[in-house]
Amino acid sequence: MSIPADPAEHLGFLSVSETSSRGFLGGLLILNRSGHPIEFHCTVPVHANRAQEILYGETLGSFLCAQQIAPSLCKHKKTPVAAMITDAPLFLPFAPTLDAPFILLLDPMPAGIRTALPGTISPRLDEICAIGRTDPALWQEVEDEGIRYMLRADDSKPRAAQILRPFRKLIDLTEPFDRIYLAIKESQKGA
Repeated sequence: MSIPADPAEHLGFLSVSETSSRGFLGGLLILNRSGHPIEFHCTVPVHANRAQEILYGETLGSFLCAQQIAPSLCKHKKTPVAAMITDAPLFLPFAPTLDAPFILLLDPMPAGIRTALPGTISPRLDEICAIGRTDPALWQEVEDEGIRYMLRADDSKPRAAQILRPFRKLIDLTEPFDRIYLAIKESQKGA
């Protein structure tokens, strides 16, 4: 008989890379407090068909990430997480489907924001929400012990800080995204 995992012991890191053929590859890495990987899942390249490109227009990236990639990745995870962290604003519309706090790291500025808002040093909440096609009223910006992130408006700032604090003592919260990108890249070599 296995003992269920304590969600307070694990963080999920959700990211996406755009492919050269206008598709997206998603990755989900779940780490324990020591920064050791517990689970990793990635998608095959997800492409829209021509009808979707026409119908979704500028909202296509958000649709593919929040309604196709994120649900697929999270459906396969077996380990509960205390919070889900992302570096991709395109996942913001997926946040309400989770029970755990959903956090978009802002410092250092994620590549998805740098690409969408070139030349911006410190993007405003409404600019970031525009990338993710979500209502700024649903989000709050948080500065906690030197890191800036966005959190759903209905999530508690003290709860998020309490969840992140023990992890931040041992791992840099931006580093797991490098692991995801490298693992996705490696998985594509055999494809």
